[in-house]
Amino acid sequence: MYIGGNSSLTKDNNYRLSLTKNISYELEDTGFKGRSKDGKKGVFSRDRKLTIKNLIFLIMSANRAIQRELDEFSKKIVSSDFSIREVTKGAFSQARSKLNAWAFTRLNDVAVETFYNEAEYYAWHGKRLLSVDGTRLVLPNHPSIKAEYGESLYGPN
Repeated sequence: MYIGGNSSLTKDNNYRLSLTKNISYELEDTGFKGRSKDGKKGVFSRDRKLTIKNLIFLIMSANRAIQRELDEFSKKIVSSDFSIREVTKGAFSQARSKLNAWAFTRLNDVAVETFYNEAEYYAWHGKRLLSVDGTRLVLPNHPSIKAEYGESLYGPN
């Protein structure tokens, strides 16, 4: 509840759809692919199971043992019910070593820019409220400080 403020949402865009499109566009961009290769020629040039897009997706979504993630990911790509190992941990590790960390910085920049340009947010008195500081500061008990900042009583009395 926003006391004294307008809690209406601003911007009616579908932010998640825009974010997905912007990141997908970035992953398909040849300039992005070129800078993400860590300066090595021939890296990610052939269309393999671990394309640059698949590799980044795997790194960002992995939350358990990497071989299980790789097996599950391969199963989804191939659309097979068989458990044939398509990508090994070693292949993943080698591909990851050829990926420049700049790729993640760039994708984060795209996500932040999309959020600040298109995401819905609540307004308070027509302003976007980003944070509130609830810190209490006890200043020295001096007449000049009381004159400048006022006085707030606290304690049992």
